[in-house]
Amino acid sequence: MRMSFTKPGICGILAMVVLISCHDKEMGNKEYLKVHLPVIEKTIKDVIGWAKNKDFELLNSIIANDSNYLEVDPTPGIIRGFAQFRKN
Repeated sequence: MRMSFTKPGICGILAMVVLISCHDKEMGNKEYLKVHLPVIEKTIKDVIGWAKNKDFELLNSIIANDSNYLEVDPTPGIIRGFAQFRKN
């Protein structure tokens, strides 16, 4: 069975990995999760949920408005920067 991923799904997974891997070493795991888990959960829900109502403003608010943004997509190939992301 072939799995297919959507852009928002992949972005959500990447956001979760980045947020989890960048935690503050001084905080204990329980304290870190207490502070950051709600933000991670909301980000994941928004990345998946924007498609339900085709809420492109929500999607664009999740993706970093950064010229260094990079996305690899099977259809158009490599997307570089937030401006190019918004065009696709």
